[in-house]
Amino acid sequence: MITNNQTASLLSTRSFVLSLLLVSFPLGAARANAQSLDIPVDMQCGAYRGKVFAPPYHTAYNFHYSSGKLSAIRYTKKRPGEEVYSGSISPQGYVRIEGYGAYNGEGHPPWKLEFEGKIAELGETVITGELVYNGFKRQCSISFRDTGEQLYAQLGLLKSGPSPRPVPPPTVLPEPVPTSPSPTPVASNPPPTPSINITITSANAAKANIHIADLQSQIDVLAKVLAEQLELQKTAADDSRPSVDKTIEAVNAQLERLKNEYSAMDKSFGVYLTSIKPNDRDPYLTARKASEIYPKIPYYIPGTNETGEFWVEPSVSDRGELQFGFKFVDTNSSLEKVRETIVMSLPEIEDAQKALFKLQAWSEIAHQQKLRRNYEKRVTCFPVSECPPDGERVDGKASTEMRFNVYEDGSTAGRIQRNKGLFVEGYNVSIDSAMLLQAYLSHVIKEARIEFNSGTQDKNALDDLFH
Repeated sequence: MITNNQTASLLSTRSFVLSLLLVSFPLGAARANAQSLDIPVDMQCGAYRGKVFAPPYHTAYNFHYSSGKLSAIRYTKKRPGEEVYSGSISPQGYVRIEGYGAYNGEGHPPWKLEFEGKIAELGETVITGELVYNGFKRQCSISFRDTGEQLYAQLGLLKSGPSPRPVPPPTVLPEPVPTSPSPTPVASNPPPTPSINITITSANAAKANIHIADLQSQIDVLAKVLAEQLELQKTAADDSRPSVDKTIEAVNAQLERLKNEYSAMDKSFGVYLTSIKPNDRDPYLTARKASEIYPKIPYYIPGTNETGEFWVEPSVSDRGELQFGFKFVDTNSSLEKVRETIVMSLPEIEDAQKALFKLQAWSEIAHQQKLRRNYEKRVTCFPVSECPPDGERVDGKASTEMRFNVYEDGSTAGRIQRNKGLFVEGYNVSIDSAMLLQAYLSHVIKEARIEFNSGTQDKNALDDLFH
């Protein structure tokens, strides 16, 4: 079994669900029927010269596909260990896969794999990527054993092709208006979404329409979050400005990805909107509750191929106090979706938000010092009376920690850890995801405060508003 130190990097207003970046939305009747199947692949990685020469290698394994998501575990051969993969296939056949690996035992740094490409409509599909281990890179590829025709049929993917009638201009997506004249530039802009004519039929038009509306809703929420962060940037102290800048960079990158997807979907959908007449988007947006609008952020459980979503739900207790249900949701579960809930008071969730914000500064220090060893430290813990000494466990006490981790390859991550007596359970996030998460928490806290205050003000306080 892989130890916690090695696998800690594996897979690195009412309520807001913060879920996977690699999510896809089933759009066709055939796609809806492709609930679960195994997809055989071959992976090849070239040689590299690190501290020692590593020859090229070839291996074969299966990806498990379910509702647009991919997952796999590959066990290493020469040394006992494993690689854990997660990813997605979009309705148009675009594939993104991320994997993390580690050997059993102490003293071996973990490694990371990333792949991206598109399933060919005809013939063989090969997607390319790389493996990064201890600072050295291998070029790798994944070949799907099934042909493109078989994969499109099995997964119910939407083929590109000529439009049956001229394509009208796409709906113009309104740009969010920030409160600052110009946002901090994104370090690297995502590639533009390819121009595709999606075959939309009466069977999938309604789901496609809802998906477009959901994208618009996410963009609206992110625009508000970005505006708040830009305001914060104006007055940020010198020591916190890099973390604010990193947060703005992460939000901008997410906005660009969503707007690219929105533009491609909306352009394709516009061709058929009049003839098919699916559910109108504007009433759908108007009727949506704030709790159903969610941007997407990943977490993963170290040492497994399990991933899920955060669901942060403000509420008021029977004692009239504002509280937040921090829920960990397993989207693949067919029974109980919420695997765990942490109820936080307002001071506790504010403490959690500040701890997540601090992770970026600590990560910069680790990189500046070129730290390459397994190291972890508690950022915060609550309730204080229940917290064990850092690194220890105490029977009969339950608490929540935000932790900072450094690994032997120099990579860093955050960890939300539940201490349940002698049992410890953790949910890991990358530093970028932590910055995005703390920005969303800040927004949720702000909106919850406004709603709570509006429900608790007496008549005199309200009279002061209208003088």
